[in-house]
Amino acid sequence: MVSKIWQFTGLYILWLISSALGVVDLMALRMAVRTAAIALGADMWTLPAIEKFAFLFLAIICTAFIFWCEYFYRKALNINMKQLIRFFAQVTGIQVGLAVLASILSLLIPI
Repeated sequence: MVSKIWQFTGLYILWLISSALGVVDLMALRMAVRTAAIALGADMWTLPAIEKFAFLFLAIICTAFIFWCEYFYRKALNINMKQLIRFFAQVTGIQVGLAVLASILSLLIPI
């Protein structure tokens, strides 16, 4: 019983970390979209619209990702703890890579 409690505690700590990284990705991608829109010549009327629609779209994806992670983390925990850690490492690697890529794109695009 105690082991199950620690497993679920670990699951939700990993899920919380993935959710926080999802929000970091959301902000990094938002900045990359904003930088790209400015570089492509968005004026004072289209830039706010592009920012708001991009943020809305990215927030919907981030929310779906958070639910997806919770579902698959639970599914991986039913197999074993090693599978959960492996899945978490893969998801975290993708998230960190996406945040780094978006940040690099924001820096490389000339404004």
